[in-house]
Amino acid sequence: MNAPPPATSDRRQLTVLCLDDEADHAELVRRALAAIPHLDCDFHAESSVDGAIEVLRRQPVDVMFLDYQLGTITGADVLRSLRASHFSKPTVMLTAHGNEYVAASSVRAGADEYLSKADIGPDALALVLERAEEHARLRIESERALDRAQRLEEMSRTLADAALFWSERARRDSLTGVWTRVAWEEAAVQEIERALRFGHSTALCLIDVDAFKAVNDAAGHLAGDVCLQEIARSLSGAARTIDLVGRYGGDEFVVLLPESSLGGGLAFAERLRRSIHDRCIQPPRAPLGFPCVTVSVGVAAGLPGRWEELLAVADRALYEAKGAGHDRVSGRELGDG
Repeated sequence: MNAPPPATSDRRQLTVLCLDDEADHAELVRRALAAIPHLDCDFHAESSVDGAIEVLRRQPVDVMFLDYQLGTITGADVLRSLRASHFSKPTVMLTAHGNEYVAASSVRAGADEYLSKADIGPDALALVLERAEEHARLRIESERALDRAQRLEEMSRTLADAALFWSERARRDSLTGVWTRVAWEEAAVQEIERALRFGHSTALCLIDVDAFKAVNDAAGHLAGDVCLQEIARSLSGAARTIDLVGRYGGDEFVVLLPESSLGGGLAFAERLRRSIHDRCIQPPRAPLGFPCVTVSVGVAAGLPGRWEELLAVADRALYEAKGAGHDRVSGRELGDG
């Protein structure tokens, strides 16, 4: 007595799309699939790419069989386009003539398996289906892992950029945008080490806002802040890209000029003094007739062992400029008195 056929619920349901411009070959695939035990196939045969795409639009497909040679185009071209459109289902490339070139081209295009049409049969298709589904599973897992890795890499770059941004921002004076005193001193140490290594003279300018207390008393601290911001803009505009501009405290700014002599430092200081003088910066809401803000600058230059030596000499030069009246520049060579 023959055993009853397996219950429908025990049979595997599979929706299959076969794109082959030769109907006989598509029919071979359909018959071979129908002969595989415990497999029920909803089989769709299409002879054109447009027809196959329409099937894919209408319903989900579990497996696709794709002819390698489709008239003037190849199945590899079609599959590359489908994969680019996020079609991820197991795909078997059917080849009329199995060779290494076709196999390599199929795999590069995204095929999970390939099969010579001469070998189409139930046993071969059952094995190819099993391998194609396993390869597709591994491919999808690999793509997901790669996608996760790329997202993590992008996140890492974003975090690194954010860390750099906030690190840079922390090194900038929140009011004026120039280097903070700590950041400026760190950079100055490195620059003096470089100057000593190559024997280059370095200039330092110490800038002080004239009568700044009068600005705050007459117009308020917010108005004083506006004046400091304007002076910082003038400083940054006058400085070279290699110059180190910092706020040293209160109404004092400092600029380190690498590879500069005393003459170069004095020329920079004079350009800065004149630009601020000519801009005639006035505090907002200052009383009528309140004088324009000016600066005095002390300049030092030479080849120091430490940047503090330059600062000390520049401070004495600044004292001389202040003593001679506001809106002045004075300079000293390192080692002079």
